Amino acid sequence: MITLKSRRYQDALTHDALNAHNLLKGAPVKGVLLTVPSTARSTYQEAVVLSETSPHNTSDREFGGGNEQPIARVSIKLRSFDVNATLDFAARQLNQTLSSISAKEGNSSDGSWSFVKEGGWAAGFFPGSLWKMYQITGNEEWKEVATKWTQALKHAATIDEHDIGQIMAVSVGNAYSSTDSILLWVPYVRGPSQTFQAIAIVSLMDLDTLFLSENGDPLAPFSQLAVIHAKTLERELFRYPNYSTWNFIDFNATSGQVVGRATNQGYADNSTWARGQAWAVYAYYKLYRWTNDESFLNTSRGAADYFLSQGLPDDFVPYWDFDAPRPTYRDTSAASPLACGLLGLASLEVSPKDSRYYTAAEGILTSLSNRPYLSVDTPSQSILLQGTQNEPQHNHDTGTSWGDYYFLEAIQLYSNVRGQ
Repeated sequence: MITLKSRRYQDALTHDALNAHNLLKGAPVKGVLLTVPSTARSTYQEAVVLSETSPHNTSDREFGGGNEQPIARVSIKLRSFDVNATLDFAARQLNQTLSSISAKEGNSSDGSWSFVKEGGWAAGFFPGSLWKMYQITGNEEWKEVATKWTQALKHAATIDEHDIGQIMAVSVGNAYSSTDSILLWVPYVRGPSQTFQAIAIVSLMDLDTLFLSENGDPLAPFSQLAVIHAKTLERELFRYPNYSTWNFIDFNATSGQVVGRATNQGYADNSTWARGQAWAVYAYYKLYRWTNDESFLNTSRGAADYFLSQGLPDDFVPYWDFDAPRPTYRDTSAASPLACGLLGLASLEVSPKDSRYYTAAEGILTSLSNRPYLSVDTPSQSILLQGTQNEPQHNHDTGTSWGDYYFLEAIQLYSNVRGQ
């Protein structure tokens, strides 16, 4: 087993997909056009985007210092999920961020956001959250500010970064589904540039952009690249028969041979990192919706069933890694995309609200909409607390822009399933 912890993961697609891409050289490439009012404020031109809030003490416990104490929790049965109240709170948090933002690179106050440039993998999530509020509420003011923040990402469309798909899908993709003001765009997919090519499980969340670029046609060339990539990871990334996952695979970029697997954001290489497992649940559900390929649906269900059979605590908010010694940190930024995937799976059932997937998703949303996970009565600018970005680097107990984004998306999906 080779160590992947220090490598910079630049390449976007697996060996098989890159070979297919070579056959597409010379194919017409569409361009993205984002119609934005010319009065967009200069603040947005700085392309400064939100990543995570600074750590803050929410605290009824500490871990790692010899004072480990489990969190005291209110029984899930004593809680309720008030969609409207939660959305009102989310709106207040987003407005607080909008009113306090500056062109500076960061802010030192506890609970305030740190910033990344437009090429960072989290760059699209705050604009995506603004688009989600517009989609949920229909309020044109959300559309206006979402458009301005999306404009700040216009240069990200050409960056050489493997997460370009996710950056664009959650920002420009939501703009496309909400308005008529953009044309489809296909990202630049580059060939291998190194002997070994590491592929992350999160790359599955990048594939929406390839389908969007082909108007959702699953047989079109760039959609087929996405399918090949997903099939390769379906074969190589999962531990069968239980459908747990690794975080990274290292391929020989010339032969396509797997030369190593690792879980560098998890507890150990043979452990299952909760957010990666959540990416698998949601990504393969979406791949099924794009393609109607039953193998993708089976993979999504398998990954979800791993959560339900082995991984969820009583309040449904997962620990950051399935195999980390307890007690340990929770990860709301895994819980929210997991809820999205579970609700997607529930929507396919004959009686969605009777599905085990719906029950678990509702449990997640109920917990996330209450203390200690909702940032009510705290200085945090995020909607959710207790995100674990990278515990091996001691980056935990924060708000995250992606946790907030998928929380809003889960609320949207929950409302849709409730209406079925």
